[in-house]
Order: sequence, then structure tokens, then C-alpha cells
Amino acid sequence: MDAMTQAMGIWSKTMPANEMASGFKGVQDLAIKFAKQNAEAGFALASDLAKAKDMQEVLALQGRYVQAQMQAHARQAQELGRLIAQAAQSIRPPRLEPRSRADACNQEGAPSGSLSPLAVSCRPHT
Repeated sequence: MDAMTQAMGIWSKTMPANEMASGFKGVQDLAIKFAKQNAEAGFALASDLAKAKDMQEVLALQGRYVQAQMQAHARQAQELGRLIAQAAQSIRPPRLEPRSRADACNQEGAPSGSLSPLAVSCRPHT
């Protein structure tokens, strides 16, 4: 577990410091926290299974573990989804300057500059 935390720490330090990276740092940290929680729950199950006295106890332990993990995964998915949505909303798209039809077309009637889905049609209306 500590190796995973160290690897993620090194990886996050190599990411560029920008608005998007900082917004998703919280998502990364929460995902690491959840991974640790899930691994610890699995190790606890293994320990309990090793102490089980009979097959009925094994089945009961597994049943409780599955129910608890399904609830934990649902909660974790909700929390990650909320945090991802917040991080995505914090990213502002670049502002596009409005252009007139005349500014967008050159002398031959073709769009000037790069073409985009928002390019203005330069054909004369007939």
C-alpha cells in the first residue's frame, strides 16, 4: 500500500501545475483513499476467514463482506462522481471572440484562419 501511495505521489509531482491538474488532484487523492479502504477490507476478510471454524461461518463472513463492499463501492462511486463533476466545472473553456461574417471571410470567399465547427459560411446568399 505504501508503494502505491509513493508511486502516485511521484506521478502527481510530474503533472503540470495548471487548473485542470489541480482540480483532479482531489479526485486522485480520493481514489487512493478508497483503494486503501477496499484493500484493508479484503485483508480483514482474509484474516477472518483464516479464523473461521466451519464452512457456515466462511459463507456468513463472505456474505457480510460482499454486502458491505457493495455499499462501500456505491458510496465511493457517488463521492468520486461528485468530485469529478466539481473538478470539471472548475475548468473554464477558452473564451471565443465573436467574429462577423465579413471578418471571417477573405477576398476569395473562404474562411480565414483555422476551420472549426463554428466556421462561418462565406458563400454569398442567393
